[in-house]
Amino acid sequence: MYETALIIAVGKGSGTENGIIYSIKNNNPNKIVFLYSSESLEKLICILGKLKHDEPNFFQDFLDEAKLNSKDFCDIDNEAIRTVKLRMDEIEDFRPVYRKCVLIIEELEKLGFKNDNIIVDFTFGTKAITAGLIIASIFKKIKKCTYVGSGGEKRSSNGIVISGSENLNKIEPRIIYDYYNFEYFKSYFNSYKFAACMDLIDSFSDRFFIRIFNRNKDSFDSAEKDIDYAHIIKSCFKKLVDGYYFWDKFDYESALERLKKIGDYKVFLLQFDLETFNKNIEFIENIVRLKKQGNKYPQDIAVDLFLNSIRREKEDKFDDALIRCYRIIEYISQSVLFNEFGIDVGNVDLNKLKIILMQRNFSSADKDFEYIKKNIISEITKRIGNAYKKTYITSGLQKNYKLLSILKHPLGIKFENDSEINNKLEIRNKSILIHGLDPINKKNFDNLKEWVNSYLVDFLGNKKYEELFKFCSMANFIN
Repeated sequence: MYETALIIAVGKGSGTENGIIYSIKNNNPNKIVFLYSSESLEKLICILGKLKHDEPNFFQDFLDEAKLNSKDFCDIDNEAIRTVKLRMDEIEDFRPVYRKCVLIIEELEKLGFKNDNIIVDFTFGTKAITAGLIIASIFKKIKKCTYVGSGGEKRSSNGIVISGSENLNKIEPRIIYDYYNFEYFKSYFNSYKFAACMDLIDSFSDRFFIRIFNRNKDSFDSAEKDIDYAHIIKSCFKKLVDGYYFWDKFDYESALERLKKIGDYKVFLLQFDLETFNKNIEFIENIVRLKKQGNKYPQDIAVDLFLNSIRREKEDKFDDALIRCYRIIEYISQSVLFNEFGIDVGNVDLNKLKIILMQRNFSSADKDFEYIKKNIISEITKRIGNAYKKTYITSGLQKNYKLLSILKHPLGIKFENDSEINNKLEIRNKSILIHGLDPINKKNFDNLKEWVNSYLVDFLGNKKYEELFKFCSMANFIN
C-alpha cells in the first residue's frame, strides 16, 4: 500500500527549512512525520507552506485544509503528513524523544510501512532529539538514516548548510545489528549451535555481505554486481553451517556435498579458520571414500566419535557424551574385526570365522571354535530375518573383544585383562539414557573419557592418533 515514510525533526535555526525541504525532495517519501516544538513551530509552518505552494507535488492536496499560521495551527494527521509536538522539557532529553520515535515507527508499521522503507533524518533539532532519533532507528532496525551535510562547502556563520550546497548522506543503522549478530553467529558456530546460526544468517542484510565482498573482491573478477555476490556469499555461509551441522550428525556425504560447493568463495568466510577448514574437508572426504570402497568401519570415525563426545561435554550434555564414548569402545572392536580379520560383526559368517581361527591359531582352532559356539554364539541374538541354520549372527561389545582375545589381538587381550571394565560399564549403565535413573556428572564422564582415550591411542597408534585429531577438530571462527 505505502512505499516510503520519512521521520524528520524541525529545528529553529535560520535557514534550516531549506535543508529539510532538500531532505524531503531527495528522500521522496509518501508520508512525512514532523517532530517539532513550540520554538520550531514557525519553521514547521514555513516548511508546510513551501510544500503547499511550491511547484506541484504530492503533498499539496493534503495541506489544503491546514491552517498554516502559528495562532490557529492544529496538528495534522492524514495519509501523507503527520505533525508531532514535543514538549519543551522533552527536546533536551533524548529518552522521551526515543520513546516517541519508537511509537511513531510502530504506528507506521501498522499502516503497512516496512522498516526497510522508513527513513529517519536526524539532521535538525537539538542534540537530544538527534540522539533519540538515532537510538530509536537502531532499536527498530531501520534500514536507512539520512543527514543533510554541506557537500564539502563552507557553512554559514551559524553553522547552517548554505542553500544550494546541500548533500544528503546516508547511513544504515541496521548494519550495526549485522555486526552485533555476527559476533553471536561466531559464538554459536564455535559452540556447535548450528540451527541458531542458520536463523541468524537469514537476519543479515545484503549490505553486510556486500561489505564482506568488498574486502576480498580483488581475488575475483567483479563482472557480476555486488548484490549478486552478496547472495553468493550468504549462500556460502549457509552451506558452511549446513555442512558442519550434518557432520556433527555423522552424515558425512551430506556434509561433504555442502562444504565442497563453497569452493573458492571460502575466502569470503569472514574470520573463519580456512587452514583447519581444508583439513576438515580432507578428513570427511577420506571417510566418504573409504565407505564407498566397502569399508564399513573406517578408523577415522572412532576419532570423530571421540571429538563429538567432547563437543557434547562442552555443552554439559554428559549423558550424550558418555553414550558416544561407549560407542567408541564398541566401534574399535568392530573396526579391528572388519579391517584386520574380515569379520563383519553385524553379519558374522561362522564358516568364515572357523577358517580364520585355523589360519591364526591352527593348534587350538577346533577348541576355540567350539568355545565360541558354546559360550559366545549361544548368548548372541540371531540376526533379524535370518534363520539360525544360515549360521549368521550379530555380536556385541564384550563378545567382540572376546573374539579378539581368542584371535590374540592386543586390544582383545587388553580388554580381557582390564580390571576397570565392570566399573566403566557400570557408569554407563547408571545413565538415565541407558538403564539407570540418574544423570551423569562431569567427574564420571571424565573418568570414562580417559579410559576410552587409552583404547583409542592403542587402536590408532600415537602418530595417526595425533594426525587425525588435527584433521578432525572442527574449524572455528576466530575472534
